[in-house]
Amino acid sequence: MAGPFQQGLGVAGNAAQNGGLAINGSLRGYLFIAIQFALTFVGVVALAALIYGGFSYITAFGDEKKAAKGKAVVLYAVIGLIIVGFSVLLVNTVIFGLLGQLH
Repeated sequence: MAGPFQQGLGVAGNAAQNGGLAINGSLRGYLFIAIQFALTFVGVVALAALIYGGFSYITAFGDEKKAAKGKAVVLYAVIGLIIVGFSVLLVNTVIFGLLGQLH
């Protein structure tokens, strides 16, 4: 007979096998994983755009067009990262807060 601590370890182990979620084949769980993947991908793209824009701005060497383009890319990348951040917050609130845990 396993104690409560050992039972808890079993649940944590099962959740760890599913990427941290005990989804048990639910549509909500798979949807959550798909949305998290998409938001992560968009965040990585926005971060890459931020790096590209910063590099473009730094290497403009006084060329106003290149500097303006670099500034615009940085601005849009920061706006994109803010939107992704709020989207992650919204998704986590809806999935976990309003709809309950993914068990």
